Amino acid sequence: MEADYAIARIARELFDRLKQSRTSYVTIAGGELEFHLRQAGPGSRAETGAALEEALLMLGVRCHPSPANEDAASVRIFYIGTVIASMVDMLRDPNPKSDRDLTVLIQKVRGLWDWHQRPRRVA
Repeated sequence: MEADYAIARIARELFDRLKQSRTSYVTIAGGELEFHLRQAGPGSRAETGAALEEALLMLGVRCHPSPANEDAASVRIFYIGTVIASMVDMLRDPNPKSDRDLTVLIQKVRGLWDWHQRPRRVA
């Protein structure tokens, strides 16, 4: 029960930090992430990281990579439904639809800013 409260408190702190940043994402350094996960209780990083990720999801925030990933040096948290969330989805789940979306995004980054213009066809 205490661990659940600690996870919820940490998720709320990170969410508040994201709100205060006035951007759609914030990067949490590895040392800070370790500190927060140790505050949550004696469980493994995989357990507490997964619980933190779930608590952030309930607040409308996602993480990449997962805080449960022990190899992650840093974690980026971002709002669900933002451009960065779409980019992460495109890279996480390679498929023909995400290939087309990724091509459109790359073309826009390269300078095709007329959002109503049709992109070139993807093979």
